Amino acid sequence: MKTLLPGLLSLLAVAVSAQPPTNYQKDALLLVQTISKEHFSPRPIDDRFSQWVFTSVLDELDPDRLYFTEHQVKALAQTSAAIDDDLKGKGWRFLPHLIQEYNNSLKRVSITIDKVIAEPFEFIKQTSFDIDTTWSPDENSLAQRWRQKVMLEMLKNFNDIRQQKKINSADNSFLKQHDAEARLRSKKAIQRYAFRLKNHPGGMDNMVARMYLKTIAAAFDPHTNYLSSTDMQNFMSSLSTKGLNFGFTLDENESGEIVVSQLTPGGPAWNSGLLNTGDVIKDLQWQGKPNVDVSGMAVQEVDEIMSAENQNVLTITVAKPGGLLQSMSLKKEMIENNENIVKSFILSGERKIGFISLPGFYTSWGDGGSQCANDVAREIMKLKKEGIEGLILDLRYNGGGSLQEAVALAGIFIDAGPVGVIKDKAGVMQTVKDINRGTVYDGPLVVMVNPFSASASEFVAAALQDYRRAIVVGGRTYGKATAQAIFPLTANAKAYNFNAKVTTAIPHASITLEKIYRVNGKTAQFAGVTPSIVIPDLYDSLSLSESILPRALPQDSIVKKTYYTPLPLLPIPELREKSRMRTSQNRSFEIVSDVQLMLRKIYGSDVPDQLSWNSYQQSVDEQNALLKRYLDRPETSRYEVSFHKFDTEHMVVDSFIDEYNKTWVKKIKKDISLEEGFNIICDYISITKREKK
Repeated sequence: MKTLLPGLLSLLAVAVSAQPPTNYQKDALLLVQTISKEHFSPRPIDDRFSQWVFTSVLDELDPDRLYFTEHQVKALAQTSAAIDDDLKGKGWRFLPHLIQEYNNSLKRVSITIDKVIAEPFEFIKQTSFDIDTTWSPDENSLAQRWRQKVMLEMLKNFNDIRQQKKINSADNSFLKQHDAEARLRSKKAIQRYAFRLKNHPGGMDNMVARMYLKTIAAAFDPHTNYLSSTDMQNFMSSLSTKGLNFGFTLDENESGEIVVSQLTPGGPAWNSGLLNTGDVIKDLQWQGKPNVDVSGMAVQEVDEIMSAENQNVLTITVAKPGGLLQSMSLKKEMIENNENIVKSFILSGERKIGFISLPGFYTSWGDGGSQCANDVAREIMKLKKEGIEGLILDLRYNGGGSLQEAVALAGIFIDAGPVGVIKDKAGVMQTVKDINRGTVYDGPLVVMVNPFSASASEFVAAALQDYRRAIVVGGRTYGKATAQAIFPLTANAKAYNFNAKVTTAIPHASITLEKIYRVNGKTAQFAGVTPSIVIPDLYDSLSLSESILPRALPQDSIVKKTYYTPLPLLPIPELREKSRMRTSQNRSFEIVSDVQLMLRKIYGSDVPDQLSWNSYQQSVDEQNALLKRYLDRPETSRYEVSFHKFDTEHMVVDSFIDEYNKTWVKKIKKDISLEEGFNIICDYISITKREKK
């Protein structure tokens, strides 16, 4: 079986060498040739393909329609008809034209911003942001869009000043008094937002070219990707297990915000349990130094701040999906020993329950390091020595990883047998089996998932659900059931295996090779894994799913005889009703429902932003009041959180680990979904004991 990367790409050996200038025409030809040859469902390179790439790359470069005019788009459309010919080696017209027009746009925008930011603004009238997905017919119309963007930015800064000065409600005199300060902040933020593109560290031309090639790859499916030599270097260094670092890497999202793009297994960020991929970095503060607002900064600037010191503690404030703010203090560590990547705790209440958190499916990739299945097994053995009566395995926010590790993890709980099926582009199906007989743990088991559980985590949840080995609880999972491999962009390239040695001097591609199915022939693709018991989830209203991604591979099923023996039926109906009664009467879940409605209103509709100060101020106050209610929810009284003997001894000699664990304890005590998972497994144990009498 080929090396499969169903979720996050994994660690490979790397050899870095000098890099020649990038030939993007050559890269494009090799990219399309390699994907067309290897992809599970390759698409024809024709006029429809050209149109999709053209539309998508403009959406990526100008999602808010602030740079290109209608005239420029029409001119680019003429050249875009040649994209398919360009990708067949019959010319090279579209990308040079795209770079030229984008550069022209950035020059125009620099003049427009200076003009708009100096104009007077009226925030008293009840006006709203004009939501328009069409292209501006002329430069005057484009300037009006920038005016609205500046107004929104100023409203945000007025509100920031109001909160900093602890003013409950501010009137028109407040706006006049602080106009200069808000205008200066807005000018700085917007100019940095606009000019970060022109002054991109890799050069504006390279930035546009890489975006173009990534769009070409995404035209096949959302998980097929182009990795430039720089991308590959950053990727490999982000997974390095040597050197002092925080254990996470940064990227920019479409709004120009700095986001967490990757967590290194075993690093300080991973171990904290507080940082997740996709979190937006808001503020940085080194111990004893002033706080730094990173809004408008480029990745390189933020990296420089984080590289300033190695010994002190850095406080990082991030915005979670939905806008929730969270701060954490991290200290750099020498990342070379991954013994404690998996976090485990003991929940002592009505019963003693073990709790294991697994954020990703990592593997050693031939370097002799940690493998997540083995690490989970070790934690289970430690918990069993503490006399646990049941186990909760937390796969929430687990974006995937190594399929081999997912198979091995399922085998910890299943005696033997098939756990899934993989189908390649030729339609050949291979049954994936747990070949090791016996289990590490055969007691009561709850698996927790949510909309951020994807790929390998869905594979495990589905296998344990199909075998009736675990009670899957939480929210419906993401819905990614495809597998990728990494190819160097060279002639006749082969997929890397676990022991591959990679040179980052050349670009690479991550290509979807296979689809993954459950042992019952169904798939989590699009549909996700539906929990046996659904717990209200904060992010249910955000429609986080593979199904909303353009060009995602469709859902289907297979007919293949896979002989597996599920365990007896679990008492799901009774457990589900008990859970429903509890959550319906739990005030904390009422708050979750209110936050869901708020998020749906903010992100799930086309209601325009208000540009009047009173409306903006009222809306922000209502949101903050609701978020405060959510953050101030009480800690659970259902159980106390403690550590097994190994962690307790480690905490005595390492004060930083002690602080980490205290943070984890606080997080666990406020986790209302985990509290309900605890209730469910206690109910299950009680029902089992009752039926045995």
